[in-house]
Amino acid sequence: MQKRKVQKLLSYAVAAIMAATIMTTTVSAAGTGTNYTSGADNTDAAEKQFKFKKDLVIENEYNIPAVTFTFKAEPGTAEEAATDKPPVYAGIDCDKIKFSPDTDTTDSAAGSLAYQVLDKNDTTGITADNITLKKDTPDAKHYTAQKEMQLDFSDVKFTEPGIFRYRITETSNNPAVKNDSNNPKTLDVYVEDDTTNDGKKLKISGFRLYNGEIVDANKTDNYLQIYQFY
Repeated sequence: MQKRKVQKLLSYAVAAIMAATIMTTTVSAAGTGTNYTSGADNTDAAEKQFKFKKDLVIENEYNIPAVTFTFKAEPGTAEEAATDKPPVYAGIDCDKIKFSPDTDTTDSAAGSLAYQVLDKNDTTGITADNITLKKDTPDAKHYTAQKEMQLDFSDVKFTEPGIFRYRITETSNNPAVKNDSNNPKTLDVYVEDDTTNDGKKLKISGFRLYNGEIVDANKTDNYLQIYQFY
C-alpha cells in the first residue's frame, strides 16, 4: 500500500510587528534493547522532514521589515513508560538536525529564517524571498508575511522505539518585532519498528508540535501540527 501523509489541526506560529497584537498562533515496539540499526530507515526521505510555517503579522501601513528568526533545538523532558504510554526520551543529536533555509552558521543545533526589507507591493521581491503574502490576516488592519522552515532528521541516529522530545526556542534580531508568545515549543518525534525491512530497524512514524513545554506524551490539547505517516 502506498504511504500517504495526513496533516490535521494545523495552525501557525505567529509574530507581531509595531503595534500589532501577538497572535497565538501510538508507537509500536516489537522489541527493545540495543540491537537496532542506528538511524531512521524510512525509504521516503520526506518522512524524515518536519515543516512548519512562520507568520509575521504586520499592520497595513508598514512594509515587511528586516528580521531574522532563529530556531534552536534542545533536548526536551524525558518520561518513563507507563501503562498504555510509550517512553519519552530527551531528544538526541540536536546538532545533526538540518534546518532549511538556514542563514545561521554559528550553531549546528539551530537554523534561521530571514526576512529582508521589502515593499509589501513588490511581488517580485516577495516571490524571490519565498514569502507567501496573506491580506486581511488576522483582520482587516493587518496582513501576514509567511515563510516556511524545515527540520530534516535524516542524520539523527535513533536507537530505540519511542517518542523523542525536542525543545524548540525562537529568538529574533529586531527589537521592533515580538517573538511568538508561545515560546518555546515542543516537538515530539515518533519512532517505531520498521516492519517492512529485515532485521531490527527503526522509522519515523510522525511528528507532533505543541505550544509551550509539554511533559505529558498523552496530552492531546494545545498542539499545533501533526504529521502522521503510514
